[in-house]
Amino acid sequence: MRSAAALLDVADGLRPRDREPHELAGLVRRVARLQAIKCIPKTRTSEPLPNMWLHCPDFLLGSELDVLRPQFVIALGEDPLWALSRLDGYRTKRSRAARLHRGEIHRGRWHATIYGLDHPRVGSASEATLIRALRRRPYASRT
Repeated sequence: MRSAAALLDVADGLRPRDREPHELAGLVRRVARLQAIKCIPKTRTSEPLPNMWLHCPDFLLGSELDVLRPQFVIALGEDPLWALSRLDGYRTKRSRAARLHRGEIHRGRWHATIYGLDHPRVGSASEATLIRALRRRPYASRT
């Protein structure tokens, strides 16, 4: 939610700021949370099966985004842009901030700037990285 709050600041024409947890509750109604993999199998580790990885993102995620038509997308996880990179209209963009994943998606009548933040155990792109990058140069608002 801290990352989403910073991007909402940019969308509102404000300088991104960091927020305390109690300041985030009101932002919940302005964001949507989607999962690339929509189901969890009843296996010992609850790890998605290979077919789920292969078919879920382009089968469901693209349609959900087409309905929402977001201005920004934050992708979280071990490979944060993997599911989005499989969708029609996705392209990787050079990030001016070290260790911050960035892309764009253009689909029909809408487009969005995409940021990928690594899961803490596998990478170093975090919400703090995103907020610092947006403060230095809010290029997200100029795509």
